[in-house]
Amino acid sequence: MARSKQVKKMKKVVEILGDKTFCVLTGAGISTGSGIPDYRGMGSAPKKPLNLGPFIEDEEYRKDFWVEGYRDWCDFSVAEPNVAHDSVGLLASTGFVNGVITQNVDGLHGKAGTELVAELHGNMYATSCIACGRKYPTEHIVALLETGNPGLLSGVVDRENFWVPQCESCLGVLKPDVVFFGEMLPEEPFVLAGEIARAAEAIVVAGTSLNVMSPLVFVQMVKSAGKPVIVINKGKTSVDSMADIKVDMDLGKAFNMLTDGLMSPVYI
Repeated sequence: MARSKQVKKMKKVVEILGDKTFCVLTGAGISTGSGIPDYRGMGSAPKKPLNLGPFIEDEEYRKDFWVEGYRDWCDFSVAEPNVAHDSVGLLASTGFVNGVITQNVDGLHGKAGTELVAELHGNMYATSCIACGRKYPTEHIVALLETGNPGLLSGVVDRENFWVPQCESCLGVLKPDVVFFGEMLPEEPFVLAGEIARAAEAIVVAGTSLNVMSPLVFVQMVKSAGKPVIVINKGKTSVDSMADIKVDMDLGKAFNMLTDGLMSPVYI
């Protein structure tokens, strides 16, 4: 009975969005189907926030980060988009979705073909020097870590003597391009997210409880303009009271229904 109720809600969502261009706001829940757990390490929002101050000032903190970050990289860098990412990409390519606003740093929306993505918390596939700003592919830094710490490849880590790469231009501290606790959000994706939200005729919030405040403003922006707010998430969110419809359903199933419903041919 409960499942039937959620299916009926999704059919209503299809009716609401059928004549609209909408944006999608996503969180960690959309990537669990790709094997990336909620709230873990470099590929998602960690349980223990990564603190910018200690990372810059404390060499031992950086060692611990890169030891754990290397393990996360091995798990997350092989992740592929799942059916929910693919559905959003398809809806973007066919003009239903005008853009994605995401809290995730895993790059899976881009891999799934969505061209306009505002990554509010950065992207794990790039690493920059804090001092001079030089950018590196994170895979290059990972290769240096493996060369300097051969035990990584066999799972034996000498934390005391662990070697952390420095900037090849200025010997500065290298940091993945993901937002740490105590760090300002990057301006460019935040501005882009505002443009996406303002241009949308509705918003679908998917796979996030929105307990992080930074993306909440975009839901409020759409709601205050009198446009529909759709929430699809397993469990409660901080914007349930703002939702025109709240669907408690697996995201893969929900986006399959949404894609099928919006793209089904109409016979006259």
